[in-house]
Amino acid sequence: MIDVIPAAVARRDLSKYLKEFRKAPESAAPVVLGPYRNAEAVLLPVAQYRALLGRIEELTVRAEIADVLAQDTGRRGDIADLARAHGFDPAEFGLA
Repeated sequence: MIDVIPAAVARRDLSKYLKEFRKAPESAAPVVLGPYRNAEAVLLPVAQYRALLGRIEELTVRAEIADVLAQDTGRRGDIADLARAHGFDPAEFGLA
C-alpha cells in the first residue's frame, strides 16, 4: 500500500523531502501526492528519475527489436538483386 500525502502536507514538508533526496538520492523513497488518498503525482530524486528514463528507453528499444525479429521471415537477398529490382544495373555499382 502506498502512503498518499495530501498536497498541504507535501507543501509543508517539501524541504524535508528534498533533504532526504540529497542525502540518499538512489534509495530515498518517492513521495506520492494526492487528495483523499488518491495518488496523482510522485516526487522522486532526479537520479531515480533519470534511471527510470534510461530503463524505459532500454525497454522500448528491446520491444522494437523483438517486433522486428518477430516479423523476420528469414528470406534474404543480395544487393545486386535489390539494384535490379529497382531498375538499376548492378555493374554500375561494382556489383556483378
